[in-house]
Amino acid sequence: GGLVVDSPVVNMAYIAAAEKKMEEGKKWEGTTLFRWKPDYFSAQKAYEEAAKLFRKGRNYTRYLVSKEALAIVLYNQGRLLKGASELETGALEAMSEVKDTKLPTKILEKAASWYREKGSIDRSSRTLVKAGKMMLEYDKKSAAKLLIKAVTAYPDRKEGDPVSSTDTYEACVAALVRNGLFDAADECVRFQLDAQWKSDSEYNHSIWKAWLTRAIIQLGKDDMKGACKIIEQGFKEVQGFKASAFGNVAQKFVDAAARENAEIFESLMKGEEFLVLSNEIGKLAKKIKFNPNWDVGAAKELSSKDVQPEAGVAGEECEELKTDDFDIR
Repeated sequence: GGLVVDSPVVNMAYIAAAEKKMEEGKKWEGTTLFRWKPDYFSAQKAYEEAAKLFRKGRNYTRYLVSKEALAIVLYNQGRLLKGASELETGALEAMSEVKDTKLPTKILEKAASWYREKGSIDRSSRTLVKAGKMMLEYDKKSAAKLLIKAVTAYPDRKEGDPVSSTDTYEACVAALVRNGLFDAADECVRFQLDAQWKSDSEYNHSIWKAWLTRAIIQLGKDDMKGACKIIEQGFKEVQGFKASAFGNVAQKFVDAAARENAEIFESLMKGEEFLVLSNEIGKLAKKIKFNPNWDVGAAKELSSKDVQPEAGVAGEECEELKTDDFDIR
């Protein structure tokens, strides 16, 4: 017979060989009496061999350690992108094999910081999204920080530019909302809005959509007063919001809440109007039930006001959203 390839004995042999390669790598990184500089090329080869052997031996924790050692050697040669790529592929491969996902997540964070250091902001941001989504399984608070970091990873935006790629932004907001992390989701939306909402009308559609999204997130938190506050601010300060299809929907559900009409409120929340929002926000809206314990006083107050845009915010020059595209009545 021969040994079974995946047997404990074979695995231990692979792991022992890998550990020897790790020691070899460390030696090449050091200096000796006759070698005054580290030999990074030889160290790199040793760590690459170690990673292959740890993988064959199915010891994924040590596999990650060897990948990190390899990446640091590449970093020391000025090869940041290659180093970050090694960290990323190692972490993603190990994620499903290790019991504790904290180590692969930390390694993904390191990869993201190296991509950023090299100026590859999009890739840095996408890597943080991967890390955040993975961390959601065991530490939601830390996951929320990573997802916010992914959205806020764009440092040199010009005023009025989109803050992050739409894919990154929507993936983060969706993951946070799906996991009930409403404050973090709102923080992402506010950051995205920060550079846009007082700028010219190029981003009107996404700005109005974001304001309605923020109101729905507050309702997800069971906070009618918070939702009304956001809507009123939007009506006052955001060019064209009140007259837009999104503002129209906001006004409708505030009016229904003010009348304490649960049936109309809930049918609105399930209506086609919310199809224009991202999937996850649309799903959240459908789940929201009228709560008699809400501060409906806030809705009554807003419903009875005729909130007018502040001077300089009037939406004359702003191109309206075509309501027939979304069948909003």
